[in-house]
Amino acid sequence: MSEAIKPTISAYRRHLLVCTGPRCAPDGQAQALFDSLGTHFKAAGLDQGELRVKRSRAACFAACKGGPSCACSRTAPGTTVSPTR
Repeated sequence: MSEAIKPTISAYRRHLLVCTGPRCAPDGQAQALFDSLGTHFKAAGLDQGELRVKRSRAACFAACKGGPSCACSRTAPGTTVSPTR
């Protein structure tokens, strides 16, 4: 039997969480924001390299009907988050 291949995540500088829950914003606006961020990050060069921004969907931040809501974490200057840390 072959050894299972573990998935990897590229290193990133910031992690942006976007609430895409059904009560966050009407008419799919939160999902539209999430989708458009990928295009904007790529255009700005933030989809790879040292300044990469990882984006993830979150189900709920418990701040409904005021969204789309986002939260961003960042690493210390000069560092990135990687699976080996």
